[in-house]
Amino acid sequence: MAGVDSRWAEPLRASFLEDGAADPDRPAFEFSAPLRSGKAESEDVSGGRTSAWLTSVVGSVATIWIDRATYEGPDLRKGDMVKALSRPETPWFQVLYVDDRNAWRLVVYLGAA
Repeated sequence: MAGVDSRWAEPLRASFLEDGAADPDRPAFEFSAPLRSGKAESEDVSGGRTSAWLTSVVGSVATIWIDRATYEGPDLRKGDMVKALSRPETPWFQVLYVDDRNAWRLVVYLGAA
């Protein structure tokens, strides 16, 4: 993990929200982790890309792969915001889901903000 992180990690800032406002119990926190991003893709409920369905699901725009052994910040939760500090225009992402079942990594699924 250290080899991956030394090459791919980037500086990030997590802003923690409670009911849409800054959470006073979880102040903003800067950390580094690999953030992999791609375009959002819309799929219908059958997994296809047809427009005949009335319902579609938009997939995650990005994921953060946080090393559990080195992360010292507050827990990330759905609705929190993450800013990619070294990317052009420093984009914001919204936390959609945090997968904490991996022993070594917290995998944070992000959507466009």
